[in-house]
Amino acid sequence: MIKNKINSIIKLKTSHEILILNDYSKIINIGGSSLNFYDVSTHELLADFKDLKNPSHICISNNNKEIGLINTAGRIAIYNISELKNIQLDKKNKPETCNIHFTPDDKFLVIGDWAGNIYIFDKITTKCSVIAQFNNSMITSIDNENDNYYFLITPKANQKSGKIEDYIKIIEWKYPFNTNKPKDKQFKINSSNKIKFKNDFLILNDQFNHELLVINYKTNKILTKLKYEGSFKDFSLSNNLEFLCLITDDKINLFNFKDLSIVKEYNMKYACFVDFSKNNEYIILGSWNTGIIIKIDDFIKL
Repeated sequence: MIKNKINSIIKLKTSHEILILNDYSKIINIGGSSLNFYDVSTHELLADFKDLKNPSHICISNNNKEIGLINTAGRIAIYNISELKNIQLDKKNKPETCNIHFTPDDKFLVIGDWAGNIYIFDKITTKCSVIAQFNNSMITSIDNENDNYYFLITPKANQKSGKIEDYIKIIEWKYPFNTNKPKDKQFKINSSNKIKFKNDFLILNDQFNHELLVINYKTNKILTKLKYEGSFKDFSLSNNLEFLCLITDDKINLFNFKDLSIVKEYNMKYACFVDFSKNNEYIILGSWNTGIIIKIDDFIKL
């Protein structure tokens, strides 16, 4: 095995989420109840942390030096990658949160919760400030491209009538947030729980209609709808826009993004996570049983 290079399949234990450093020196995953750091060349477990119970989401800083972690209770931890140690721990409970991101300057973490709050978390002071609030709504997904952040706002059912509004919102907000106002776009969808934004393509999950929608964000036009069967788990789009991968139930569905033709179907028990490496060479798959990192060409041949 050549240092900093994945030449064959890497298999991990339970992997709810998986990250690979940009220099391909380490792999980080949420492995059930702990945050784990692995050496790429030896597959050795370098460190595991159990500072927070029920960890839910991780993210990597833009300088590739830190990992941010949040759990189901909204508690936050930050880890130094090179020194393999915890450098910050916030144990204040919040409503259940979605995924998290670092700001471009790596000074803050951006967070959204199921009570409709958007926060920024100061790494130094550990102060978590609400910068926006959306009543009767949930922040269910966050994505960003450069200094633009996109927040998926899904309305909750009306407490009196039980009715769910037939729209969702995408909030676009440029960092630093205090220098400008957020913009919003509405889509006639009852419920969604994940978005991905790349090169003016917005992809989101329409939960009620079991469709993955590919949208031209500039024109607000739906370009295509990808129907799926079963229970939605996760999806991801490669950085070069070559592949789209969708997980439903225990099935990995790899598509050619250009025409959404199926490239590979692969069964993986309890599959729950998919992503692609920054260099578009590897597909990263996680499940409640295992984690797999493999070259896309080799995955297609499985």
